[in-house]
Amino acid sequence: AEALVDFLMTPQAQEVFAKYGFRPVDKQVYAENKSRYPDPAGLFDINYLGGWDEVRSTLYSKRGIWYQVLAGI
Repeated sequence: AEALVDFLMTPQAQEVFAKYGFRPVDKQVYAENKSRYPDPAGLFDINYLGGWDEVRSTLYSKRGIWYQVLAGI
């Protein structure tokens, strides 16, 4: 299993990922294929939602949205 993971991180394997539309994690392979991966409009990070503490409280705590949804099932 480790050999497979090691192979998947090689530039050769990363080129295959890029060929089929996946973003490569190898920086050089990504740079060579960057034009294939435009940044979508409207991207935001967790800070837009108030940070991880706020998201955990709002979504995942016992008074959060997900808990309430699952409790109603």
